[in-house]
Amino acid sequence: MENGFIHGNKRFGINVNESYISLKNVTIYDNELGIEIDTEASIDIVQSTVWNDSIVLNHGNGVSISNSIIWSNIIINEAFGVSKISYSNFRGGMKAIEDINAEHSHPIINWGDGNIYTDPLFIDPENGDFRLSPDSPCIDAGKIPTNSEYYGSAPDMGAHESNYTITSINTGTEPVDIMLYHNHPNPFNPITTISYELPKDSFVRLNIFSVNG
Repeated sequence: MENGFIHGNKRFGINVNESYISLKNVTIYDNELGIEIDTEASIDIVQSTVWNDSIVLNHGNGVSISNSIIWSNIIINEAFGVSKISYSNFRGGMKAIEDINAEHSHPIINWGDGNIYTDPLFIDPENGDFRLSPDSPCIDAGKIPTNSEYYGSAPDMGAHESNYTITSINTGTEPVDIMLYHNHPNPFNPITTISYELPKDSFVRLNIFSVNG
């Protein structure tokens, strides 16, 4: 399944039983239960967003999550395989998975590279807008390569690729943590906002040029 929204279901958004399913660029939110993975089932979640909905493994083979935002819980009643999470923003991190599953058999989780666990800064999730704000830590934080087109130096985490990017500026051999964000709105007339971050307070001069220089 690609490029869809699953929300408002009174039971679960997706139930997988004795089969395999792949989700890509899918947004799942505000269901009674987000994803239920039953007997001998498995699921790949790629460049997708799950918000406020649990992912439950009931005797499933596991779940693979990459380039995604999982702002919810994974509850593992019993799993026969290994669940893998990489290059994703997972609420609470690995500790949250361990805490919520403390009373169950120990989940087998491969906590891979590139994971973060910080507020994704959606624009308006309460009203179903899961686009990323310009200061989101999920921008350019996904894994390369990917089969999807992306804007910037790397794909964003989550289902909604933004047109913002992050530029790192190095001076000399030692990196300086200066972050320059893409302006928004773009194009603009007559006002736009340009955000940046500095490692310490200092005076800044920002030169802006038109396409003609």
